[in-house]
Amino acid sequence: MEGDDCGELLIELADRGREKVRATFTYTKLSAEYRRVGHALSHAAETMPPYVVRQTILHALSVGWDPHSGGGLRELGNLDEVIDFSGLDPASQDPGGRC
Repeated sequence: MEGDDCGELLIELADRGREKVRATFTYTKLSAEYRRVGHALSHAAETMPPYVVRQTILHALSVGWDPHSGGGLRELGNLDEVIDFSGLDPASQDPGGRC
């Protein structure tokens, strides 16, 4: 992800044969958003931050992805402008400790 500035995320249920979701991200955009709130991304190119994975799943569900439906691949495209990075800011977290 870091070397070519493009990261790809593929999400599927553990029991194969279901519809998968694929999304892409720009590493420098993700990195800048994480630095803005005092975090840093791992240099492991194949590791997408859990917050981004969660946001991707929520977006996929909002556009009709059904993880229990038959096979195939749902292309979400580049989600740089879709991911809500405001939840990364500790000040935006609710006192109940939810992510």
